[in-house]
Amino acid sequence: MEKSVYYLLPVHFRQVSEFPKQELFVPPTRMLHAKCSYWLGDGGRAVLQEFDGQYAYLQLLDIDTPDSLIVSLSAARPDLHALYLLSAEGPIDFSEEKAGQCMALTPKQACFLYLPEGNYGLRVGPGHNQLFTFAFRATIFRKANEPPYHFIQPLVHAHRTQEAAPRASSPHVIDMRSEHLVNRLCVALHPRRLGNDQYILSKVIDLIQFAHEAISAKQGTLQHEERLAKEAYTLLQHYVNEDGQQVRIGQLAAALGRSSRYIQQLLRRHYGYSGHKLKEHMLLEKCKALLADGYSVKACAYICGYSSIEAFHHFFKRHMQENPSSYRARQLEKPR
Repeated sequence: MEKSVYYLLPVHFRQVSEFPKQELFVPPTRMLHAKCSYWLGDGGRAVLQEFDGQYAYLQLLDIDTPDSLIVSLSAARPDLHALYLLSAEGPIDFSEEKAGQCMALTPKQACFLYLPEGNYGLRVGPGHNQLFTFAFRATIFRKANEPPYHFIQPLVHAHRTQEAAPRASSPHVIDMRSEHLVNRLCVALHPRRLGNDQYILSKVIDLIQFAHEAISAKQGTLQHEERLAKEAYTLLQHYVNEDGQQVRIGQLAAALGRSSRYIQQLLRRHYGYSGHKLKEHMLLEKCKALLADGYSVKACAYICGYSSIEAFHHFFKRHMQENPSSYRARQLEKPR
C-alpha cells in the first residue's frame, strides 16, 4: 500500500546510521524486516520502523525526548488510519494545522482517523512515547459490512466523499488482546513469505473488531450509567417530596443497591452536582411552591421535614437571600 502519512522528523532531529554508545536507545518492540531509521537531536532521539504491505502501511515510532515536542506530519492523500499509543508517560494530542485539535489520547488508548491531504501536528510529552499506526484501505468496508462498525462509519463515509476536514473516532482502551496482537504482528512480518499480506489484513481486521467490542462495551456502560443516574435523580425527587430535608443519600444508595460514594459520583457526572446539592435544590423548589400556594411558614417547615422554624428560616434565607415570610407575602400579592 502506498505510504500516505510522513513523519517530518528532520524538522526536529538529524538522521544517523546508528546511535553512538552514549545515546544508545533500543526500541522495546522490533518490527522485523521493516525499514528502520534513527534520529538524534537536542537530547532527544527517535526510531521509526515502517513496513509496506499490500493492504496496510505499518509504522512504529519510538520517541524519547526530555521536553514536550510537536512532531510535524504530512498527509499526501486522504486515507484511513489507526493510532495506538502503546506507551507514554502522559497524554498526546493530534491536531490539524488550521482547524486545531482533532483528538487526544492517554497512554494505552487508540483511535481511528480519517486524514485528508494536509499538515498535522502530534504533541508528545517528555519521556518515552511509543506509537503504532497503520493506514488501511477503505475498500475492506463494503457497504454490507459497515453497519456493525458504527464507530468507523463516519470515517469511511468521509473517505468516500473526500471530505476536507479530518475526523476521529472516540478513543478506546487498548486491551491485552490488542497489545499482544500488535506485538505479534510486528515480529511476524516477512515480505517474501507466502500469505504475508493476507496475514497483515487478518490482523488489521482483528484490531478493528477488538476496537468495535471495546467501544460497544463502553457505550453499553455509559447507557447503563445514564439510566441509573436518571433513576437515582427521580428517586431522590420522590424522597424529597415525601420526607423533605430528612432524606439521606444513604437511603438512595440502599434502594439502588449501590454505595453512597458511587451514587454521589454518578449524580455529579450526569447532573453536574452532588446528591446533597441536588437535594437542596429540590427541597428549595418544594418550599417555594408551598409558600406561593399560601401555606404558613410554620406549616411549610413541618411539611419539609424541619424540626424548628429557625432551621427552616436559615435554609431558605441562605438560598434566597430573603426570609420565607417576605417571599410568601410577595408571591401572594401577585395576581392569580
